Amino acid sequence: MDKPRKLTVDSFIQMFQQKTPFTFSRWGDGEWRSVMRKDKGANCDGHPFYPEMGHDLREVLRSRPPYIMGMQNLAVREYSFMIDPWLAEEGLEFDWVDSDVFHKAAVAGELDPMVEMLRKRRMIVVGPEHLKRAQPLLNYDIYVEVPGENCYLDRHRIITEVLAHMTEDSPYTVISISASMPAEIIVHKLWEELGEHHAIVDFGSLWDQYVGVKSRKYMKAGTPPISK
Repeated sequence: MDKPRKLTVDSFIQMFQQKTPFTFSRWGDGEWRSVMRKDKGANCDGHPFYPEMGHDLREVLRSRPPYIMGMQNLAVREYSFMIDPWLAEEGLEFDWVDSDVFHKAAVAGELDPMVEMLRKRRMIVVGPEHLKRAQPLLNYDIYVEVPGENCYLDRHRIITEVLAHMTEDSPYTVISISASMPAEIIVHKLWEELGEHHAIVDFGSLWDQYVGVKSRKYMKAGTPPISK
């Protein structure tokens, strides 16, 4: 598998600015471990691997989603020897982009323009309890909490709650998803209902560092703060 192509933060800023509907799904080592049935124990966030979750993730891929598909470089390095044969066997081919675009921008101190744009949009944040503290940063309108662990078991409630805040008359909304491995399942289900009119983005752990939670090694390396 080749390295995923780069997609810049500026590309996302432009879509948010122009109120372009789009969906961005990010596939990392945890998702691929689940897809490949290497699903024992739990991931780095403490979310267990469920065989049913692996099935659901495989079904998302088999549906050939037309939205932006992000591939983690770590997953390419560690699991391409399994990913490539599986995709070939399934007859699947995606135009993978770098899934870590936001995280790399955070390390470089280049997130301010995107955050400024997000603050101007109606925003629903879907994430664990600690991300409620991101309101001063993101100026979000609605918060949908996901469990700190076992969030796959709560996926139906999460999807239903987000949809309850959306109507045909809802203005362009950015739905920020931070829900570990089940995020790609949640993203896909929301895209089926809302993708024609809104932005659905798996931001992963990006916002953790700005509420004092250092959940990733790159954050401990001294991520420059956002000026909010």
